[in-house]
Amino acid sequence: MIGIDIVTISRFNQIDLTRLGIKLEKNFTSPLDAAKTWACLEALYKASSIKFRFKDIQLLFDKNKPPVVIDRNNVLKSRYILSLTHEKDICIAVAVKDLNETN
Repeated sequence: MIGIDIVTISRFNQIDLTRLGIKLEKNFTSPLDAAKTWACLEALYKASSIKFRFKDIQLLFDKNKPPVVIDRNNVLKSRYILSLTHEKDICIAVAVKDLNETN
């Protein structure tokens, strides 16, 4: 399965990031940080056949590396690979179920 999401970063200029962070149990430091997280979570939601709460999934963003999905409670029941890009006001995330995972 594959999921894709696109967001405008400026959309998150209008949102209370502290409030959004509390709702999703995340700590947002900027509109770009919130946009990247939101796009990745939406892409995962679209790629997964299992419906989950966004706060149950953590994401790790290391500089110059693809985002990493941290699913401590195995709510997704599978491993997913993320790709993320952003330029100017656009942020795009793609989530793909890892077909090479070993169980």
